[in-house]
Amino acid sequence: MTAHDAQSKTPPAHDATRPDPEAKDEAAETAAPARAGGLVKLVSRGMGVGSVVSAMLKPAAAERRAAAPEPKDDAKSRSDDGDAAVSARPEPDVPSGEAGDGLTEEIKRPGKAARQRDKAIVERDKARAERDEARAERARMRKQRDELRERLNELELRMRDVEARQTAEAAETVRPTIEGIDAKRVASGVDALQTALDRLGRELGLPTREKAAKPVALAPAELAAKLFSYANFHRLEHLRRQRAPEARAKLEQGEKLSTTEQELLVQRHTPLMHKRLPERRAPPADVAFLTVANDRFAPGLTGLLLSLLDVYPDFASDVLVYHDGTLTGFVQRQLLDVYPRIRFFTPDMDWLELTARESDNHKRIGKLGYMNLFAFTHGEYERVVVFDSDLLVIDDISALWEGGGDDFRACLDCGDREYVAMSPYTGAYIVNSGVISIPKSQLTAEVFEEARETAKASLLPLNDLIDRFADQKTWNMLLRDKPLTLLETNYNCNVKYVIRHLGGNIEGVSIVHFAGAKPWNTQLYLNDELVQEYNVKALPYPKIWTDQYRRLLYRSRLKSFRRDTANDRRTPVLAPVEGEEPTCVMIGNGPSIAETPLERLHGLEKFCFNWFILHERFEQVAPEHLVLASHMFFGGWNTQKPAFPSGYLARLRELKHRPALWTSYYFKPLFDELGLSQEFEVNYLLFEKPFKRFIDSLGATPCDIDGFLDDGRTGVLSFGAPIAAALGFRRMALVGCDSNYNAGGAGHGSNYFYDATLHTSPSTRADSLTATWAPGGAGHFAYDVVSEALARRGVEMVDATVGGGLEIGKVAMDDLVGAAERARRARMAVSFEAVS
Repeated sequence: MTAHDAQSKTPPAHDATRPDPEAKDEAAETAAPARAGGLVKLVSRGMGVGSVVSAMLKPAAAERRAAAPEPKDDAKSRSDDGDAAVSARPEPDVPSGEAGDGLTEEIKRPGKAARQRDKAIVERDKARAERDEARAERARMRKQRDELRERLNELELRMRDVEARQTAEAAETVRPTIEGIDAKRVASGVDALQTALDRLGRELGLPTREKAAKPVALAPAELAAKLFSYANFHRLEHLRRQRAPEARAKLEQGEKLSTTEQELLVQRHTPLMHKRLPERRAPPADVAFLTVANDRFAPGLTGLLLSLLDVYPDFASDVLVYHDGTLTGFVQRQLLDVYPRIRFFTPDMDWLELTARESDNHKRIGKLGYMNLFAFTHGEYERVVVFDSDLLVIDDISALWEGGGDDFRACLDCGDREYVAMSPYTGAYIVNSGVISIPKSQLTAEVFEEARETAKASLLPLNDLIDRFADQKTWNMLLRDKPLTLLETNYNCNVKYVIRHLGGNIEGVSIVHFAGAKPWNTQLYLNDELVQEYNVKALPYPKIWTDQYRRLLYRSRLKSFRRDTANDRRTPVLAPVEGEEPTCVMIGNGPSIAETPLERLHGLEKFCFNWFILHERFEQVAPEHLVLASHMFFGGWNTQKPAFPSGYLARLRELKHRPALWTSYYFKPLFDELGLSQEFEVNYLLFEKPFKRFIDSLGATPCDIDGFLDDGRTGVLSFGAPIAAALGFRRMALVGCDSNYNAGGAGHGSNYFYDATLHTSPSTRADSLTATWAPGGAGHFAYDVVSEALARRGVEMVDATVGGGLEIGKVAMDDLVGAAERARRARMAVSFEAVS
């Protein structure tokens, strides 16, 4: 917020010399009940009306006599005082003369007057009670209005967050939600609250506000103007200089200054950006790149590697990755698949104790951030370039290593603001530690020890602008007395600077630095357990990262998949039978399996899924294929610690019959580590986030195993149908695909042919399964879509499940058994002829 904005939002100061109408009304309302209360008490004590009136009037008369310059007639004083008392009470309008006559009459006839007075008092008290009740009701309604306004403001803020996330994630495949509330629900809540506020306003007699016009869809240019902005240094600096005296006065009075106020009192500088044509020159092999990461930074590190390879296809430098042990062996193998020249280190950090200072940055970064100081231990290189793992390299960065010299190279720190401030402690402008190039002359044990001591010293406050940083404070302190060349902001451009000061444009930018909230902090890129809670300070426009990352990852995964699956199966296990339509059977795990004569299907190629190995006659059924399609089976989407469910792998290895295995290419590192490709035929399909989408949402699917697969909400559709088409089958029959989960109600039997307690892998929530497979649900629609996709490829899908809830073409089990018998006999005849 600018100084002008802050001033414009400051309410006008209260003028104590002007009468406050609300205070005046309150005084009058307080005085009247006090007098009335005294009158009731005196009457209740049995005093006559005359005595009562006299007692009530004496104090007021005495006060007037003391204040008046000349004595007045006592009767007139009483009359005036009576008029004043009557006017101060909220009674019905009565002329003062009539009130005086009535009083005289009451004194003459005390019995009747007392009754009339008592009746008047009762009516007056009733009126006052009604008034007080109305005031209380108005206060209650005002409180309710204020609460509703507060909730409305909160929801409007969340609505803006939702809209920003929806815009930013326009290319994403997930339904945009924030804290469990999606945009439609928030909008509905806002409308309902506004309606309630309008109703309360009418009841309170408040002016009704004009109904807001229905928002009009923004044109792309207007939308960009709302999301992005350009800095105007002249205007902003003028405002900052206006605010500086106020900040200086606060400092002189010993008040604590905010970071922005501190920056008003120091020198400020606008960083430069070059506008030259970059020439991409890959780094030599004696230049290494060092970064630090943990499990939550794995997508960022992957993006950094992919972006380096995109800019420099012939990149051949070592990449040194320091981590805290949370980068599992599985993740390391995934990273090595992206780039094989990675060296992993888990350093001993016991030398650093952080309890002396626990700022927000220290709690967030911990010891991990200080691991980049180990760059000084790699004297085997001519230069070591230290990178944060939340960078994307967009264009040439050869300025970080070319030209030789013994200088450090870095960029100034800017982002939220368009300037960089000078640190009074270092006497230099603050440097961002996300990109630092270190020369060979500084890669020594002595400098490393100096860096460690500086890190320890940095934990103590300096009362300086750099106190708010963690490892960046250490680097600024360390570089104070070192030869340093400041590079243009092109080589370390904070994404907030791009959004707020460059209009969202990245032309000419070589490195975008995603400091702060991470754009990959969603279930599209991380396992559920690693996704951090939503933060209102989250990056307002993650699309800069997601566009680059998804483009690079998409091509990288497809290229790796093509390389590693060139020899995967593309023909049936069983030889084709002349004159018979090639038919395969997909065996589901539904309860109807107990009524299905699976042993009589020998002769047809059979696919089973996940937990079918629990079938007591698995060896006799002898399915040719075992499909492990579910990511939840191994621990969930984007899991970094995949594993087979407890006891599953041992049971699989005990089988005498060895089916061909099919699973997601995502889990290839796990299968390689376990050596399963040495024991089984293993085939992989490309089925993973962030590129998989639900078939029912898409409305169409290619059923093509040579690219990314879509999610059919069941392995039969996600994997089975594309495999059947690729292997050349012309008919795909379903058995055991009951597709009516929880049809008998919760707790009514099992959804599988086996006891559900044997199902040791995570399962989809029961309510989700019920909704998906209810009549007309997403699962049934997905079957229709896949059936049409198969038909376009000349494959017929039919259902032979006993009972079940699918509404696709049916075929009798006897027909399948007959086809199996014919195929079995034909193959026996061929074998007999071959032997003869």
